[in-house]
Amino acid sequence: MPSSILNSDDGVISGTSGLKSSGGDDGVLKIQNNGVDAITVADDGEVTFAAGLAIASPTVFPAGTASLPAITTTGDLNTGIFFPAADNIGFATNGVIRGRWTTDGLCFNADTAAANALDDYEQGTWTPTYLGSSGNPTVTYQTQNGSYVKIGEFVHFSLEIETSAASGGSGFLRVGGIPFTTSSQRYPGGGFTTYSDQFTTNAPDAGWAINNGTFISLTYHSSATTQFENVVTNLTNGSSKNYLLFTGAYRSA
Repeated sequence: MPSSILNSDDGVISGTSGLKSSGGDDGVLKIQNNGVDAITVADDGEVTFAAGLAIASPTVFPAGTASLPAITTTGDLNTGIFFPAADNIGFATNGVIRGRWTTDGLCFNADTAAANALDDYEQGTWTPTYLGSSGNPTVTYQTQNGSYVKIGEFVHFSLEIETSAASGGSGFLRVGGIPFTTSSQRYPGGGFTTYSDQFTTNAPDAGWAINNGTFISLTYHSSATTQFENVVTNLTNGSSKNYLLFTGAYRSA
């Protein structure tokens, strides 16, 4: 059927598609498609779309402010999204900025400092392995579990290792495979053992991360005041040995 455009008091529309007024003096304008109201424009300018809105090209909004955001909602005009500066997207509630996305990441409240921007959040898994500082041992694993949460530069991690065979290797004992390289600062982090069992001697009870590294150096206390690095010969050969539960945190590069 042909479309028609009609503005008459009786609101009659010819065909099944076109533009019509509602009739009377209420000032409502409607666009119909196949006899169904697709778009309704009320006398106060409010536009209602019957089946959602699809826009094929960019839509430009005014910058807005925290007290009157560019994108907001009926009845709560001081809450929404605005654009406080170039390459910034601000979020406001009750007329107050609560945060903004910048090229540096997410800043909270009115803060805009690059150093304070949160630029990463992720969760994941990793595979821990036993290493030696001078030569890696040959290890068969029964259990290798690692998980982490990264918030900004800080990595919070945990691990579980158990071996069924271990031989060879030399030097200090380490756990390798941490999910991100450590930062360049001196001693960027470390952690502690929550449970250990079936080492030859001197089961690890703590550990520390070296700068620009990808491993944790394991340590033990020989007394309340004396701490040493574990060595590869602390590993025991055999089934269900060298069990280690460990948790820690460090600053990443």
